[in-house]
Amino acid sequence: TGKEFYPLHPNPKDIDIKDIAHALSNCCRFGGHIKSFYSVAQHSIIVSELCQPENALAGLLHDASEAYLSDIVRPVKYTEQMEGYREIEHKLEEAIAAKFNLDFPMSPDVKRADDLALVLEGYKLFQPVPGWVLRRLERMGSTNPSDYYDWQGCWIPPVAKAMFMRRFMELNGVRFSVPSETELKGMYAETKES
Repeated sequence: TGKEFYPLHPNPKDIDIKDIAHALSNCCRFGGHIKSFYSVAQHSIIVSELCQPENALAGLLHDASEAYLSDIVRPVKYTEQMEGYREIEHKLEEAIAAKFNLDFPMSPDVKRADDLALVLEGYKLFQPVPGWVLRRLERMGSTNPSDYYDWQGCWIPPVAKAMFMRRFMELNGVRFSVPSETELKGMYAETKES
């Protein structure tokens, strides 16, 4: 939207879902170290769909702070050296929760869904499948995370952005008519060719 935003002093009135959808659709998970581009926006939709219905909006917005701060990979984010970053993120997450009338801190259900999505993504996006994914699957008593979610491949940023907005509107009871994923991909291909 071009709105000014101050991540160190977040004001809920400056937070815009369109900015969140746009930024997260352009932000690659796993620091980009995967076989195909895979956005935080698509990850957020999956988390939302893995949550209990009452937590679906919180699941969709669980990484919304990354629209303003960027994605930091877990092994770095949770180190002692990143404590200051986590404090900034916490304050921003609180502002986002206030903006969208969400509980803060988030429900354990959202964390469970986020962890499940992480295993699914690790299984689908890395070749060969990393040991950390196989160990988590073993603890879950599974050999294939597709038992929990129907993986649809990686979406390009314009599709991820549209699907994120579609999910947000759906969860807020907004009636809308947006193109299907297939139609969006077709429109994007036509745009590239012109």
